[in-house]
Amino acid sequence: KPGEFVDDSNVERYSIRYLPIPTDIDKIDLCDLLGLFSDQLDPERLYSDVDLIKNKLSKMVQADQSIRVQVDLSSSDDSIRKKMVKVDQENTEALKRLLVVYGWVTISKFGKQADHEAWMLVQHADHDIPFQKKILSNLEDLYQQDETNPTHYAYLYDRVAMHEGRPQRYGTQMNVVNGELVLHDIEEKEQVDTHRSSVGLPSLEQYMELVNQYMK
Repeated sequence: KPGEFVDDSNVERYSIRYLPIPTDIDKIDLCDLLGLFSDQLDPERLYSDVDLIKNKLSKMVQADQSIRVQVDLSSSDDSIRKKMVKVDQENTEALKRLLVVYGWVTISKFGKQADHEAWMLVQHADHDIPFQKKILSNLEDLYQQDETNPTHYAYLYDRVAMHEGRPQRYGTQMNVVNGELVLHDIEEKEQVDTHRSSVGLPSLEQYMELVNQYMK
């Protein structure tokens, strides 16, 4: 019952015998519940369940995409945008807890979908640039080991560069100017397709064609 303590076999898997249950337990899943007590627990035991982590990531991405659909449908509603910021902040903090042990959700351990979902959450953590930069440093090594999709590194590299006021390298990021999408400055535009090819991205011309089709 809410407010009481439980002794449960599912909980004991994480080296916890007794946990106080929040009164709003209907709004929290097991991974969230355990995260509340992460400072009291061994993180390697806490987040050792791969399926639990994959399920948590999927739920976080569902929230991420759901709120963005609402923003697209109500672009002039500031309250919806504030909700999106709150979702992004909550997702970022939850992801940080998940990455305490592993550093990243690697393909070999968690699969390609989980790798993609974790990257998407980092890409949308624009309120926490130091966190994005930390993950970017991890991905630089991991994509060369086939432990993350190399396009994730490229998109995040450009995202961080744009936020820091620097030209991007791979031509993935755009700014909205007078209601239209415009490419953020590129550092070596004559080399952009070479850079894009090195991480498995199509040419910039092909990319822009796709963007223009999407915007129609």
